Amino acid sequence: MLPLHRIRRLIAKAGKFFGDRCVQSPYIYTFICDVLTNTTPFQAYADMKSQLDTLTPHKRKEAKMLLRLANHIQPAQAWIPAHDTHLAPFIRRGCRATDIHHYSNITQITQGPGALIYIDSRGSTPHTHLRTPAEGSAVVVTHIYRSTQDLDLWRQTARQPWATLTFDTGYAGIALVKQHTHHKQHYTI
Repeated sequence: MLPLHRIRRLIAKAGKFFGDRCVQSPYIYTFICDVLTNTTPFQAYADMKSQLDTLTPHKRKEAKMLLRLANHIQPAQAWIPAHDTHLAPFIRRGCRATDIHHYSNITQITQGPGALIYIDSRGSTPHTHLRTPAEGSAVVVTHIYRSTQDLDLWRQTARQPWATLTFDTGYAGIALVKQHTHHKQHYTI
């Protein structure tokens, strides 16, 4: 029997096929196509093959998505958990100018404009303590359907007033901070 979140994803994909849920914003359409659903074999993947081969299939998928996300938003800084240091080269490959910072507690994050914040619930404190990210920042919450704790962490993020654009990819949730967006928008990819 399929878990409920997979059934919802199949229904969402069927709706897209039949034209039920169309994306009207050019920015969001570009973000979905270039970052979330892009299957193009980038040259960076071939250059980083040895590093990709050491990762589990799930981590490999996240690493590629982080590379594309860093390439898209060009963050000035990135914050990743101390236990996920293997993701730093992928973010750096997406944007060479990014300063990579490691944290062991979410309260240590001091982000500036255009930050990429990667949150894994393993060892994290509830991130209601996360300061409001600046305009142009992206918050990635990983493993959102692994457990109820992870799902609650993602739901907390999506409910924050600064999370104006949220994307549920099935393996990670992404919240973008866009001040010019008047209404919160949620997309299931």
